[in-house]
Amino acid sequence: MRKIASNCTKLIQLDISCSYEIYGQCIEIVGMNCKNIHTLKRNLMQTWEIARLTNCIYVQGLCFETLGNVDSFAIRRYMSQVKHLELRFSTLTDKALGFLCKECLNLEYLDLFGCSYLTSDGVTNSTSNLKNLKDIKKPDFTA
Repeated sequence: MRKIASNCTKLIQLDISCSYEIYGQCIEIVGMNCKNIHTLKRNLMQTWEIARLTNCIYVQGLCFETLGNVDSFAIRRYMSQVKHLELRFSTLTDKALGFLCKECLNLEYLDLFGCSYLTSDGVTNSTSNLKNLKDIKKPDFTA
């Protein structure tokens, strides 16, 4: 990841969805080297999809555990300029989302669909200071 980040410093979009071998430190490396990123997609799979894959021979040994709060820390610290952020099915918590929204004030699009650790109040309170936010995809809080 370091080699990619250092050679692609003008990168403006990055999609690392379902890349379970990429974690917070990798996001930091990209953020430190690629200051122009405005779109970051860090979508994960639904829990039932992961459960279905665990017996698949091709993914043996792959760790599906992600740390949404660690990813959030790296994004807010090294990619605060981001405008389009997708975090579907992240393990992000209300507290981490609050910190993220305080640093990423340019957010125009935020996708939090499937983030089961978030609450309705947490999302509302965290995003209330995002003046540029045009579209937000919230988790289904009815379940």
